[in-house]
Amino acid sequence: MPRHQPNDARFSAIQHYLEREFPGRVERVAEHDFEVFHGSVRHQVVIHPEAWHRCADYMGALRESELVDYMREAQAQERRFLIRWQDHAVRVRSTPL
Repeated sequence: MPRHQPNDARFSAIQHYLEREFPGRVERVAEHDFEVFHGSVRHQVVIHPEAWHRCADYMGALRESELVDYMREAQAQERRFLIRWQDHAVRVRSTPL
């Protein structure tokens, strides 16, 4: 997606990506925040907005990141995943909720 897309289109693309990976378990709770449910366990995904202004192919970078793998590994624990763009790559930081 081009760099000049409005934030809403960018975050809609991210929501669609998460929904493909976790069908029926994703809710957008704020402009930059999503919740993904694994049964009764909740994960929060927070996208740092500055990240997508500096990354031309943010969806490619997100797909190449280990976010989805981390979320699947932590499916039994409630976690917050903060997504940032740093050193020309997506960085995922995970903390307990």
